[in-house]
Amino acid sequence: MNNNVWAIIPAREGSKGIVNKNLKIFNGDPLIGRCINRINDSKSFEKIVVTSDGADILKIAEDYGSEIYLRTNKNDSNDNIMTDAPMLSFLKTLPVDKLPEFVFMIQCTAPFIEPKTVWHPKGKYPAP
Repeated sequence: MNNNVWAIIPAREGSKGIVNKNLKIFNGDPLIGRCINRINDSKSFEKIVVTSDGADILKIAEDYGSEIYLRTNKNDSNDNIMTDAPMLSFLKTLPVDKLPEFVFMIQCTAPFIEPKTVWHPKGKYPAP
């Protein structure tokens, strides 16, 4: 395990209520891109990873500077899965010595997240 802090964003392709909600434009950016930008602006994470079953979501995530993980287990993307399951599936693919000390799951469906409200888990505060 290393001393890093990561943000992991689960973003499922098969949205039912709002089709393709993670790709919808919000304030000039796709929802997934806005989330990545806001998290990145907080300066609280050494790595941002988007885990998804959707190629379009992963392409945009990569364009916005996130690392990506394609979900291959269909059970991690079904309608009844808890959002932590795909995050745990991703972490299980990593060697133990590559795991971060802290992981935060952040929903990309929270478009009003502000960088100044994201505090670093080691007691560091983001720049104002």
